[in-house]
Amino acid sequence: MTEILFFAGFIVLILGANMLVEGSASLGKRLGIPSIVIGLTIVAFGTSLPELVISGFAASRGETDLAIANVLGSNLLNILIILGITAIITPIPAKKSTTNKVIPGSFIITVLLFASTYFFNSGEVAINRWEGIFFLALFIIFIYLNRRASKNAVINDEQENIKEYSVQLSILYVVLGLAALFISGRWIVNGATELAFRFGISQSVIGLTLVALATSLPELVTSILAALKKNPDIAIGNVVGSNIFSILMVLGASATIRPLNNYNNLSLDLGMVLVATFALFIMLYFGRRKYVLQRHEGVILVLIYILYIIVRL
Repeated sequence: MTEILFFAGFIVLILGANMLVEGSASLGKRLGIPSIVIGLTIVAFGTSLPELVISGFAASRGETDLAIANVLGSNLLNILIILGITAIITPIPAKKSTTNKVIPGSFIITVLLFASTYFFNSGEVAINRWEGIFFLALFIIFIYLNRRASKNAVINDEQENIKEYSVQLSILYVVLGLAALFISGRWIVNGATELAFRFGISQSVIGLTLVALATSLPELVTSILAALKKNPDIAIGNVVGSNIFSILMVLGASATIRPLNNYNNLSLDLGMVLVATFALFIMLYFGRRKYVLQRHEGVILVLIYILYIIVRL
């Protein structure tokens, strides 16, 4: 029964996140909220909802290993698997600003997370509550700078792509979405804890692999389908930006709820995120075709992930 609820939780989680985002965006459009505000909050927030719900629930229950590992595992999957598999199908172009600013920014933020874990804390605590609040403040700054640099055409496209429902239906979507997120979060965290206990493995391994894969599955499927249609509309900048969101918003919120404790191999997982981010930068900046992720580079990224998981298990 635990396994059924665990896997069913992911389906309910994705459905709930979609309903909440669609209902909120439609309601915002109905109420005349500017498109930039909708994009800044609802659209951007929705991409990280699965990780936020799971890590937030895990932190509130004291399962802090799962809260951190879920984020780190998702970040690794975003770079090594999602970008890797997509690049194998078709080379992915990257904007110059992504390679020169966003990827180094993600690397710096991961270094900051590493420093807060090992130099600014002692004992069992990896990320304390004040550091969580600091990460949330950085997240707000990141969103502001990101939107400031965005083109008006992109913002307008976001507004045009929003489905508009009646006010009553929009509110219903929001309520049902929130309820689905609450229920699915409990199922997934309870299931992950039970599976870790039953098979004698750590919660960090469950979070790093199974939970992270499930929360990243929609992005993976979308990327592969887009690549098969010769239109890889999942940009490298969006994937790396999602990693920044996960560290600043998800870990920030989780640590604010409850200080996150250290776990065995946390330094190894953090170090691997740094390696993956640095490898992506090297491939894009010094590769055969600058600012393009090639097929052979995608193969290398996937192999790095497979080898790491083998070592980690």
